[in-house]
Amino acid sequence: PGDIAETMNLENLPSSISAIFLDADLYEPYYYTLLNAWPRMSKNGIIFLDEYYSLKFPGPRIAVNDFLKTVNDCELICIEQPICSFERWILKRH
Repeated sequence: PGDIAETMNLENLPSSISAIFLDADLYEPYYYTLLNAWPRMSKNGIIFLDEYYSLKFPGPRIAVNDFLKTVNDCELICIEQPICSFERWILKRH
């Protein structure tokens, strides 16, 4: 509980993470989660980016794109491109 910028830190995370379902709607929660969880992500671990394609919430896409400028051991992958719905994206650690 609390402000994710204060609570999402290495002290509150497990030592190894294989998957995250990131559903936070806004730039700061997305960015802080990526920044703090990434060092603990296991090889081939994934982060499901719930709002990456959202037009209603542009902050998550901006946060992911900003984060991608700081790392080189991941890939942004579209896992679903339905005709009548939102695309679904993940980050996968190499």
